[in-house]
This record gives sequence, structure tokens and C-alpha cells, in this order.
Amino acid sequence: MSNKPDLMAAAKQHPPTAARLCQIELLKLDAGYHEQLYYLLGVAYAIADEFQRDYKSWQSFVKDPFWLHRKKRPRPKHQPKALRLVIVYVFQATTKQLYDRAWKYATALEFYWKEGLRPEEVPGRIKADGGIEVLLKRALRV
Repeated sequence: MSNKPDLMAAAKQHPPTAARLCQIELLKLDAGYHEQLYYLLGVAYAIADEFQRDYKSWQSFVKDPFWLHRKKRPRPKHQPKALRLVIVYVFQATTKQLYDRAWKYATALEFYWKEGLRPEEVPGRIKADGGIEVLLKRALRV
């Protein structure tokens, strides 16, 4: 990334150039953000995948104090909803806005879940398929 003081100096010396440089830096930042997001969604997917096979771990997960704020707390019988619940947990969805974001991610990934995609393939597939928004539109059409 460009040196921040250099961009500040450019802003004072030649604002149009600084504006273009700032655009470039934001694009780099955005690309890095999405790459990291896709990776972490893949990790959440992998955790949910493990919970499908490990009932004892699942039981421990649903007893986590995080769930105390929810009216409808997950129970051991909710193991089939592991993907959605893990994403709610990792995104710390304690407000409507955070829950809506977690719901969006979980809904987008459910297509892969039903397809049986391996967790390590998730980040690359999200990118190859056009990102979360494209996956969400696809999921909502089906």
C-alpha cells in the first residue's frame, strides 16, 4: 500500500492525482477484504461440516454463553442447521443488522452445502462464482 503521508502530501499538491491514487488503494483494500472474507466463510463452513460428524462438539457449541442473548437458542437437535448457526456465531450476530449479514452469507453458502462441496474448496468457489451477492441471488431464485 502507498505510504499514507505520501497520499496526504499528494492531496495538498495535486488533488486529482491523489484522488486517483486513493481509488487504487481502495480497490486493493476491497480485494484483500473479499479474499479474507471468503477464507473465513470457508473456515466457518469447515467448522459446520465437522459439527455434522461430531455430536459431542456440537453439544458443547450450543451451550456456549454467546447463545444466551437469543430468544430461540440452538439445541442439540438443531445440528442440521449447523452452517447457519456457525455463521451467526462467528459474525457475532447479536443485532438485527449483524444477523441479516450472517443470514445473507449462510443463505449464499447453502447451495454449496447441499452440493456437498468440500470446505477447502469454498473460498475459491465463492470467488470463481462471482462473490457472495451472486451466490445469494442464485440461492433466492431457487
